[in-house]
Amino acid sequence: AARDLAIRECERYKEELRGASSVVSQWKGAKDKIEAQNHQLTTTIALLMDSDDGHATDREKLKAQIEAQEAEIQQLQLEVDQSYEMEHRFKDLLDENDRLSSECSRVTKERDDLVDENGKMATEVLKWR
Repeated sequence: AARDLAIRECERYKEELRGASSVVSQWKGAKDKIEAQNHQLTTTIALLMDSDDGHATDREKLKAQIEAQEAEIQQLQLEVDQSYEMEHRFKDLLDENDRLSSECSRVTKERDDLVDENGKMATEVLKWR
């Protein structure tokens, strides 16, 4: 009877050992899976960080390009403003030229009229002599 009890105890321990071995095996499988996922996540994070660094570099390049284009736009705006100012001055000069041309035409007509009148007066003076 003691021997049977010892055999049953031995079988029970063997069963518990198999159960424990199964649990350890499951834990080892879970641990391996977690380690694989950890490695995969670490690789993904490294790739994302490299990508983020690349994006930061791209952002800096784009920012520099935008700043250069803004400076160019400001220069072009200045040139446009100067062009409008020159156009306005040119229009003022054209208006002044038209006014002076009209004045010259008027003075020329007055001179011609005075020359004609002077000629008539000279003719009258000669008749009186």
